[in-house]
Amino acid sequence: MGSYQPLFHLAVHHLFFDEALCLNLAFVPTQSSASLLQRIGLLTRNTANGIGVFYDDAQIEALEHYVNDLEVPLSFQYKIFSKDPLFKNYTEAPAYKDDTLLYFDSRKARTEGEHVFRLHTSDTVSEADFKAIASPPLVDILNKKDRRVKPVCVVHIEMSPAFFEDGAKRYTIKFAVRKTYWKYYLLGSLAEKETYISDLNNETAFESGGITTLPGRKRALIYRSTRPIGLRENVQRRFQLREKSAGNGKVIIKRLPVASADQINTEIINGKESVISEIYVNC
Repeated sequence: MGSYQPLFHLAVHHLFFDEALCLNLAFVPTQSSASLLQRIGLLTRNTANGIGVFYDDAQIEALEHYVNDLEVPLSFQYKIFSKDPLFKNYTEAPAYKDDTLLYFDSRKARTEGEHVFRLHTSDTVSEADFKAIASPPLVDILNKKDRRVKPVCVVHIEMSPAFFEDGAKRYTIKFAVRKTYWKYYLLGSLAEKETYISDLNNETAFESGGITTLPGRKRALIYRSTRPIGLRENVQRRFQLREKSAGNGKVIIKRLPVASADQINTEIINGKESVISEIYVNC
């Protein structure tokens, strides 16, 4: 037995997280790919946000035999599942539908840097990366269980005879964050005050939506951002609630709570169905 060398890496990045590392993912090879990995003697190791596949350099000739078979190209398929039930809430993916799924193919990869290739057409995952579940090759990859609990995506990695020439390849998938309109509900005595929301960075404006009545006959004063704001794991935005008065106004709440991925809803804004993050403030 020789030493193990990297064959390829597959990693998922997500701009929702501070270091863009998409965590809580499971990379599951299809049954045929798992059998092939074992038969060739490849090792799979988990990383923080992906996997690495390694080969025994003492068995390089056997591996090259598979790679050089032009009639049956050496390829592996992985189903990537998220263990986070809120994944879709904070992920920008406008085409999520029951009958579609993200599909990435290394044969269509775009060069990102030395030995680094992204698996999607745009800088981040987009609508162009979805395929109908009923279309090949997904129809042959997904089983009945996958159709009930769908993976985030399916990845196809194929190796050509020139695969070893440039060293181990790194394949990446990058998700953008979902942007939502932030909608504040000010309850209790706050609903009766003349106030406004101030952004200390002067980047976001809020408009008043007036008074609404919530279940339980609770009155709430509404403020909604005039444009969507990206969701983040740790939000750095600083919004203050101020009293309307001369000057900048007295600060009532020094730092308003920020949107979280578990408070997602939709409403019509400017004639278009839009995603909103609901934030309730009571003091």
